[in-house]
Amino acid sequence: MENHKSEAEMQAEIFQYFWNEYPKTRRLLFHVPNGGSRNKIEAVRLRAQGVVKGVTDFILLGLNGMVGIELKIPGGIISDDQQKIHSAWIKQGYKVCVCWSKEEAISIIKQELGL
Repeated sequence: MENHKSEAEMQAEIFQYFWNEYPKTRRLLFHVPNGGSRNKIEAVRLRAQGVVKGVTDFILLGLNGMVGIELKIPGGIISDDQQKIHSAWIKQGYKVCVCWSKEEAISIIKQELGL
């Protein structure tokens, strides 16, 4: 298992891997920015536009529907907001996967895309 300084670094590596190695799957795996450092005015504006805390790091449009993919580095925690999102999506019949390594995420994404 590779060590990553951050979940963002792992996320970038996974995204670039699929973008470069599987061009036919482009635009099926994406990130919806929902965090980061913003001033209060921008945060209020983004919330009004539909930004929701806890959305998974990746959304994948797989063979069997949408899959939420949450990335965590060892020692990471799933926040209350993330748990609420996961629960709501699962109740609607969507799949949510928490991946603790780049290799695990790549394996799951390949499986969900039928690669």
